[in-house]
Amino acid sequence: MTFIKNLKNNDKLIIGITFIIKVLMDISYMLLYSWGANKAFNQWTDFSILKYFFGFIAIFIVLIYLFSKKNNIGKIYIYIFVVLMFLPVTTIFAFINGSILYYTMIFIMFLIIIAITFNERKIKIKKLKIDPKITTKILYFTFIISTIISFGSVIYYNGIPDLTALNLRNVYEIRENFYLPRYFDYLFRWQFQFIIPFLIAVTFKLKKHFLCILFISLQFLVFLWTGHKVALFLLPVILFFCLFGRIKNLILYFSTGTTLAIIGSIILTFFSRWNLIFSILVRRLFILPAFLKFIFHDFFQTNERLGLLGTAFNRIFNFNNPYQEIPFPNLIGGEYFQSYEMRANTGFLAEGYARMGYFGMIFMAVILGLILNLLVRFTKKNDIGFALAISAMPLLILNDGMLLPSLFVGNITILIGVLLFFDITTLKSKKKQKKQGLNTHE
Repeated sequence: MTFIKNLKNNDKLIIGITFIIKVLMDISYMLLYSWGANKAFNQWTDFSILKYFFGFIAIFIVLIYLFSKKNNIGKIYIYIFVVLMFLPVTTIFAFINGSILYYTMIFIMFLIIIAITFNERKIKIKKLKIDPKITTKILYFTFIISTIISFGSVIYYNGIPDLTALNLRNVYEIRENFYLPRYFDYLFRWQFQFIIPFLIAVTFKLKKHFLCILFISLQFLVFLWTGHKVALFLLPVILFFCLFGRIKNLILYFSTGTTLAIIGSIILTFFSRWNLIFSILVRRLFILPAFLKFIFHDFFQTNERLGLLGTAFNRIFNFNNPYQEIPFPNLIGGEYFQSYEMRANTGFLAEGYARMGYFGMIFMAVILGLILNLLVRFTKKNDIGFALAISAMPLLILNDGMLLPSLFVGNITILIGVLLFFDITTLKSKKKQKKQGLNTHE
């Protein structure tokens, strides 16, 4: 057990806290079941003690393997995925007596993601001889121009927004009334999901305070126009990473904060019977996405797989869509949650199974590992806080969102372009460069 002895004290502490989070997930699931939070929860209950202990072993192996690696941005993201995805999936696996093959594949996929993320071999690619100063400026000013075009089109088609969206009960009505032509709609989605957060992070890093406040205001206006809460909730995440992304013990603070948040929401629910925070934080963020992963497995075992539906390839080759009449997310919502209005979506590994079975899961794990590997290489030249801020939305949404549509002409596409061709150090002002030059001569 020398590999355990070689772990740092902080790492051992984080592993201990992670197991506390796992137990809190178990308690949370039992609370949701006892409250009858959803009919589907009550239908899928067949606790397996063997699978419960197997889950703990799997978590231990993943954590030991992860913390045997170097501290970098890849480790941060994988740990976040472990907490958001793997821990609650492990809870559901035991409590509903889920498929051991499916769970074992998820377990192995995390090991594959870790292995690829921390692969330090040099990738031999014939590089185009392009000055990073040129590509960086092209990307930066392209995003500025796209922002002007995008927001101009929104004002043209929807006018100036009011404050109706501040009452969260009105957001669904606002979404229905919001309109943009097809391609302007694509551009606007990329805008608030990646480009504006990117520009906030860049201007914050360059200490261009006026522009930073301007882009923060634009992101807030997106929420007022569309009612998309993700546009609003993304702001504190971006600013947190900009401010505190360089903290050495970020994983420790994240694990501790998550533990306290879950405990606080449970206590608040018990003593005040106000379960809104518990419902949003625990049920919606952890339990429901994990539960949906097993529902996806159950549904696509007997129904036709998706293949490349919903990607750019579908528009080119026009594949047959077996879910033309009722989209599969609504069909799952109707069959398992008695609501065809519900759109049941979940994370990238369940998406892989829905598309190509177990091979699809391997494919998704490899793709995410390569993206994280590229992100690690990006931070060798760029600040880790900046890298966290620009990648937060495209990556964290994968907990209950799809990877492939985003990979082919989506947020992940733009992120990869930035990781390959953007270097924020080339945007430093001439004055700063002169100062650095004088310091080196001295």
